Amino acid sequence: MKHKNVRTLLITGIVATLSQAGIGWAEKTEAQLKALAKITEEQATAIALQRVPGATVKDKELEDEKGKVIWSLELVTAGSSDVTEVAVDAITGAVVEVKKETPKDHKKESQEDLKAQMNLTEGQAKMIAGREYPKGKFKAAWIEKEDGKLIWGVALTVPNSGDQVEVKIDATGQVLGKETETAEQQAEEKARWAAKHGGKSWDEDDKK
Repeated sequence: MKHKNVRTLLITGIVATLSQAGIGWAEKTEAQLKALAKITEEQATAIALQRVPGATVKDKELEDEKGKVIWSLELVTAGSSDVTEVAVDAITGAVVEVKKETPKDHKKESQEDLKAQMNLTEGQAKMIAGREYPKGKFKAAWIEKEDGKLIWGVALTVPNSGDQVEVKIDATGQVLGKETETAEQQAEEKARWAAKHGGKSWDEDDKK
């Protein structure tokens, strides 16, 4: 029994050491991914643009996908609202995937990717926001990156006034801040949105 306890302690110590060092199954940091990558950001950009001539790079990120280091680049082309995502192997330079998406599909997939990285679930975020505004009516929830950190944004409508409040919550469940938008401000924003999008009706999904 004594030897078994010693083995357990040794295994626990090794797991903790590996996790702290970012080795094994621990999520790699951006610095670790860049150290592993053989293809630079500039080279990955050039490779992606060869697949989509005339496009402009909207966003790019080095990711760890199932143990592989991948450059993920989002490209847009003049005259089209679609987004083309090109995945480039950061070791070999091979194009792993080319995928075209509509703006709505792209936003949906982006949110799914962010949710997979976020420790706090949507349900937990809604519960925390509800504690801040017990009478508020849930409207929408989304994840965004701020200064490299994942943040939940939860929008609630306040009864009677019609005001909308946004509660920002980090991955630990801490409330980082609250913003209020009056009914008048919402109406002005809807009008600006409609003018920008050729008179189309307001769509909260497109806003986010």
